[in-house]
Amino acid sequence: MKCSFGIRTAGILVLSIALSVVADDWPQWRGPQRNGVSQETGLLKEWPKDGPKLIWKITDAGSGYSTRAVVKGQLYLLGNAGLDDEFVQALAVKDGRKRASLRARVGWRSGLCRERHGQTALEKESPH
Repeated sequence: MKCSFGIRTAGILVLSIALSVVADDWPQWRGPQRNGVSQETGLLKEWPKDGPKLIWKITDAGSGYSTRAVVKGQLYLLGNAGLDDEFVQALAVKDGRKRASLRARVGWRSGLCRERHGQTALEKESPH
């Protein structure tokens, strides 16, 4: 099957635009390259004495064994409220407003993370 130059060019253009949109996201564990390093520019060279200004916070994330993911202005996280009530939440990055919450039918019953490390992923600070 022949593919015209125009169709190939359009496909490459669409793919490059899609990749550039995703470049600023943090879509998986430890970031786009899974190395825990952000390519974000314009960050502070030094933190203020009292730390950065708190923009928003949440108190109902529960505990969980996951990392946060950021895609197209949405923050996704996995949490739980007890062993049988695991959920995924989507929050707006700019203001923390809950956009969606989906309950998972099966909770994670192992407790292995807490036994080995004493904390869940949501309780730990990010290394970067």
